[in-house]
Amino acid sequence: MEQYIPKSALVAKIERRIEHNTEWKDACKTLAVLAANQAIEEDKKILSIINSLEVKEVNLEFITGWFDHIAQIADDRMTLTNQRMTDAHALDEIKCLAKNSSEFITKHYKAQKGE
Repeated sequence: MEQYIPKSALVAKIERRIEHNTEWKDACKTLAVLAANQAIEEDKKILSIINSLEVKEVNLEFITGWFDHIAQIADDRMTLTNQRMTDAHALDEIKCLAKNSSEFITKHYKAQKGE
């Protein structure tokens, strides 16, 4: 099962690390300053990469198309290639479409919420 990390939580964690290392660097006047500077620069590079990531929006027409297709199958028992389905096959197709739609929407919703 895929797990998503909220972008905002990841950014906040790295920003806290930058702040911590900046405070630590300012408190130290030894070689540790070099290590803190390096950590800060690495974290800034990571943030730059994260901030360049694009968040995709789901096309509402794509999702509603699934539900329209489910309704169409229930109504006329026809495949997209205009082949007549048995009632059992139509129910299996509706079940599969509904399950896939539900999983997609749940996965997308959790990704948008950052779960």
